Amino acid sequence: LFLLTASIALCTVSLARAQEEDGERGRKRIEDYRRIRLIETLHFTEDQSARYFVREREFRHTEHALKEQRETVIERLRQLSKGSAPDAEIAKELQALATIGTDMLSKPTEYLLGLKDILSHKQIAQLVVFEDAFAKELKRVLQNVGKRQPFRR
Repeated sequence: LFLLTASIALCTVSLARAQEEDGERGRKRIEDYRRIRLIETLHFTEDQSARYFVREREFRHTEHALKEQRETVIERLRQLSKGSAPDAEIAKELQALATIGTDMLSKPTEYLLGLKDILSHKQIAQLVVFEDAFAKELKRVLQNVGKRQPFRR
């Protein structure tokens, strides 16, 4: 029990330090920690671990691409709304934004349901619970770090 408590405390401090570090390096440390915890929590086999993280990377890439597309469309709308663009052109961009929004909502569900060939239903449920708990814990740790230190630029 002591080792578990010490391990959690050490990881929490590590997460706090990771946030303080410059961007990408800190995100990498947090992501590495998340992966280790995920493997331990879901009791992945080596095969499951390899296959899951490939699938997750593909999903994250898709998410990132959708966010970039959304930003591009919003920028076009920003420019179109400043000028005297035809309604048809604005409508086209609004439709593109709606399509991207629909994709952003449906892709996570497709991703989870698509894990059935890698994980058991119980592991998928554990994954959902883990991701929720990890996000909440990370938010709590980062808020506490922010309270202890003044904002730096």
